[in-house]
Amino acid sequence: MRDMYSIWKAISLHAGQEFRTTTGLLFRYVVDSDRLKTDRTDYWIHRSQVKKALELWRSLGPAH
Repeated sequence: MRDMYSIWKAISLHAGQEFRTTTGLLFRYVVDSDRLKTDRTDYWIHRSQVKKALELWRSLGPAH
């Protein structure tokens, strides 16, 4: 699995692009240094929170 530096770099490269939630809602996000915010929320998500989420996802595996 890639390191957090590579993952955050990929997240940063895709900032501003359009994505869909699992329920089909459109969203975009911006990256500001070590945090990101989607246009569907009013709060910032710090890089450390993304790392914790990825660690949980890796241990549980992706949903099918």
